[in-house]
Amino acid sequence: MKPILYPKNMLLNIVFVISLICVLVITFFGHYIPSLFSWGQKFEDLFSKFSFTIVTSYIFYYIVIYLKEYKDKKNLLPLVLVYNQEILESYKRFNKSLFEICFQHEHNEHFFSEEGYLKDENSVIDVKSLTQDNFTYALSLIDIEKRKKMRNPPHLLNITFTEYMTLELNKMEKYIDNLLLVSAHLDSEHVKLLYKIKMSELMKQISNDEFKYFIFDDDLTPLTLYVYQFHQSLSALNIYHTTTKP
Repeated sequence: MKPILYPKNMLLNIVFVISLICVLVITFFGHYIPSLFSWGQKFEDLFSKFSFTIVTSYIFYYIVIYLKEYKDKKNLLPLVLVYNQEILESYKRFNKSLFEICFQHEHNEHFFSEEGYLKDENSVIDVKSLTQDNFTYALSLIDIEKRKKMRNPPHLLNITFTEYMTLELNKMEKYIDNLLLVSAHLDSEHVKLLYKIKMSELMKQISNDEFKYFIFDDDLTPLTLYVYQFHQSLSALNIYHTTTKP
């Protein structure tokens, strides 16, 4: 994500350095090197021209193409970081709301710690290590008819969990769409992660105009696999964002 002043293609950089060294050696020390074969001088001239062509091509590429890409990425970096952060914060709110609802005691005791851990009476689970069974359990305890005050910045809304989930995912999709508008200036890995989230089954379900009319028997467990796969995709984006930001 962070733009760097030299191309990431290591093979290209190595070929350039070797070619540059060859050009310098032949130019300044060529007349000191004896020809071991009758065709040695012709080979030296050919190799010198070939190396010189590589060096000039690399410099042309660097000045005309790469520096422009570098400047574009540098200008867009603050925007990319903001949208990435908004996507992750939106999902963090969604995840926290899901497990706050399901891990409440009769006395309204919250089982989601501020440190980012899910707690039940017998164990402590790192949010990063959530399993599909954790989501199955969480979604099985959701009361799909119950309205509750939930924060969807900048508002505090009295809505059902399915309505809240729709709002948060639609917000994430909007951020992703904005990022994909400048996909030509993003790393291919970043674009792949964003596209995977956008095309996830959960996003498709939420984007379906008929989703709000879907009838769930008792809970949201039919969405378990979709929610878990979505969680994995967001976790991958979080790792990318954390390891590549300046």
